[in-house]
Amino acid sequence: MRMSPARSSALLVCSALLTMSVGFVSASPSVSDPATELRFYGRLHVSADYLYDGHDGGLNLSSNSSRIGVTASHWLTEELSLLGQIERTVQVTDGDATLSARNTFIGINGSWGTIRGGFIDTPVKRILNHVELFRDRVGEGRNVVRSGEMHFDRRFRNGIQYLSPDWNNLNAVIHFGAGETTGVSTTSRDDEWSAMLQWRQGAWTTQIGYEVQGRDGLSDLRAVRLGSVYRADAWTTTVFLQHAQGMTTGDVNVYGIGTAYRWNDDYQLKGQLFVRDSKDMADDDGYMLTLGIDRQLTPMTTAYFTVSSAHNDNNARLNVSAGGHGKTMSISPGDDPFAVSVGLLWNF
Repeated sequence: MRMSPARSSALLVCSALLTMSVGFVSASPSVSDPATELRFYGRLHVSADYLYDGHDGGLNLSSNSSRIGVTASHWLTEELSLLGQIERTVQVTDGDATLSARNTFIGINGSWGTIRGGFIDTPVKRILNHVELFRDRVGEGRNVVRSGEMHFDRRFRNGIQYLSPDWNNLNAVIHFGAGETTGVSTTSRDDEWSAMLQWRQGAWTTQIGYEVQGRDGLSDLRAVRLGSVYRADAWTTTVFLQHAQGMTTGDVNVYGIGTAYRWNDDYQLKGQLFVRDSKDMADDDGYMLTLGIDRQLTPMTTAYFTVSSAHNDNNARLNVSAGGHGKTMSISPGDDPFAVSVGLLWNF
């Protein structure tokens, strides 16, 4: 008998939940005094920016994905541990007290891998994180790879994720999301899937992923991503590819390349270029170029200078200040924005 997609998705979810339940049940008290470890962490990231939208510009102070969090681990047996994380965004510059959710989950870890449930970065999102040289700053890649319906840098709500152990330099991540509703779901039409395979060989680390976002009443959104990083001596080189389809505006390809050179222990020079190629809409292409200098003040603190500029065809609206950067400009079609930024980032 052929199983319906809805029933198949439901069985896969139940199977993952059953695996987690078995882990709990099998966790006999073989460890007389299970150890619990807690770690508080955070990031304060503020920049002073000149932002120009193609017509007007001004000075801004921006809090860029500043955050606080706590991680916890608890040994259930000598080979099985419980793990969890609570992470929230904090607004440093605007006085906004809202603590919006970031990666937050509970899970079980063993020699067979890790299963987590919660609100977590998808594997396909992690591919861009892997190659990004200007994360949470002006000029980061999300300004190009994400626009309108084309949004594959997300955390799935109601998500279950499996992370495999390494095997011959390979590991995999599989992620299922039971829709984006915050209430009860009674359909599988808006289920979401994301998966990634990572391979390490010498100085190369390569990731390839595929994601499907179901949309009730609309075509599914689909994307293939590839990101590769080469690290050798003072040089780091990155390559990124994305093919997205299912949008009402047609298919879109994005290409990215970047390089970073560590001049000495204190300074790093870097730059990246992202190009948007719209396959079905006329005059909807564009590119963004970003250059920067990082000054490592301590192992946990970085000061930086970044400049970024985007060029848009008549119908394109690429930005330079969106994504993890706290201040987002509104760009009219065909305008060419740019940004100059000086920032300080402190991890603790």
